[in-house]
Amino acid sequence: MEKKKDWLIWVVLAAVVLICGGLTVKSLFDFGIIHIDKPYVPQYIDIEYNDLGSAKFLDGKTAWVSIFASDGSGSWDFTKQADCDLRDEMLSYYPVAAEWIAGEGKKYGFSPEFVFAQSPDDSLLYYEAKFDMELLDSKEYKQINGVASDEWFFVDENIDSGAIREKYGCDNVVYAIFLNTPADYYNTAMALATFRKKLAYPYEMLWLPANSCCPAVVAHETLHTFGATDLYTFDGYGISYGQPFGFDIFCTENYPTDIMLSTADAETGEKLKDRITREITDITAYYIGWINEPPFDVDGMEMVHSHFERR
Repeated sequence: MEKKKDWLIWVVLAAVVLICGGLTVKSLFDFGIIHIDKPYVPQYIDIEYNDLGSAKFLDGKTAWVSIFASDGSGSWDFTKQADCDLRDEMLSYYPVAAEWIAGEGKKYGFSPEFVFAQSPDDSLLYYEAKFDMELLDSKEYKQINGVASDEWFFVDENIDSGAIREKYGCDNVVYAIFLNTPADYYNTAMALATFRKKLAYPYEMLWLPANSCCPAVVAHETLHTFGATDLYTFDGYGISYGQPFGFDIFCTENYPTDIMLSTADAETGEKLKDRITREITDITAYYIGWINEPPFDVDGMEMVHSHFERR
């Protein structure tokens, strides 16, 4: 009986080792740490140009629509002077980001312009909202699955996007959700964009927590909605362009000043409130369509090509 029991234990242990080993190997393949060499066939994002959402191409005029949202992480109370001052500060990031993006666009022969709320009196461009859940708590779910149902429903029911386009002559509309997060809030800004796949609703959004926002963050997240990808990580979830493991090191060495690599000032490491000291380098310009040829070895890295190549 003892021998039979020992035999069963060894069988179970062997099964556990095999399962764990298999899962480990699968993870190494999934994250691109190891791979099998095979002929590479260039990949493209299969999305029609009339399905590119509310932020199609970063040229012409873009509207930033402000939504100051109370949620599970914090609330706005505009009867308090501190909240009013913080709102004014966050709205002041727009002109800094707009001027910077326009200046970067000129380097590549484009002329992006922006319209935005300068105060709560800008009725078409300023809104307040309340959500029961913590909007950024499901950050990974939103990015991986491309779903922001409650936020989309708010836009659908409360914001006349057609009127915004008509009044301001906008080619693009980006919806910026400002959150009054506490200083020790654990989550960071994010964007939801259609460059990887068509969304159920066309509304492309930014989530901007007060504790980590600045003009460079507004610009960085806005660029996501036009096709830019993060340069500080690899594409572990298959939600971007298939950047391989080590992509961040490549970008740190080759594009150290790009805003998609970092939003902090290169010298001080601070989030500056009054200026942006980063730039849009060729790698980001390629993925937002400002240049048509990839400036680095996309095929060698087995990355997805920019859909703007077929524009």
